[in-house]
Amino acid sequence: MSVFFHKQRMIKIINIILIVLFFIITINFPFFGYATSESGDRENVKVFIVESNFKYALKNVKSLSKDAHEIISAGHMAFSIDNGKTLYGLSPDKKIKDDPRMFEKLLDGAVVTGKLFDDTKAIVEIMKNHPEIHVYSRLYEVNKDVFNRIKKDVDRRDKKEFNYAFPSTKGFCLENKVINCIQYLPFRGINLGTDAGGWVCKFIKFVEASDDWILTEETSE
Repeated sequence: MSVFFHKQRMIKIINIILIVLFFIITINFPFFGYATSESGDRENVKVFIVESNFKYALKNVKSLSKDAHEIISAGHMAFSIDNGKTLYGLSPDKKIKDDPRMFEKLLDGAVVTGKLFDDTKAIVEIMKNHPEIHVYSRLYEVNKDVFNRIKKDVDRRDKKEFNYAFPSTKGFCLENKVINCIQYLPFRGINLGTDAGGWVCKFIKFVEASDDWILTEETSE
């Protein structure tokens, strides 16, 4: 009996050692799947939200560039990975933008090809020449993995395509990888605090009630 209990005790000790080794390995080696996604390094992503005002866009169509007119008409979220010097946002592909019925189709629930575009010029135009349209910004600190995913999309923006759609009453489909400008950053791992169902007007209400967002007059030099 003593030999039997001795073997049982040794088996328990070995099991404890294996469990300890397992946790040590999973903490230090992410490919085992249990390690945190935090790499220890942090990067900044500056987020901009432009309020929507279709009536203003219609009234001032002659004084607005085509891109600025589209941004104000629907509202827009953009982001910067260089402290506000360059602003990128997810929008329908240029070929789709040339369709005069683009907004009508999107409002009817169409899913189209979306790409990241450099929105710097249009948003700066809005901030400098159209102060009636509010532009808010907030700095988010993200882990290196999230930052690198976003940077990779930016670097490949001419070729990288997304399924783009306006929100619908059926709810938005992050799980189906159908996104718009507001959904892009949560899709890549940034928690904005609320997705507002993908609607800019609802997100603006969230922003106005928050002390974390600031009214932005111009981008960083």
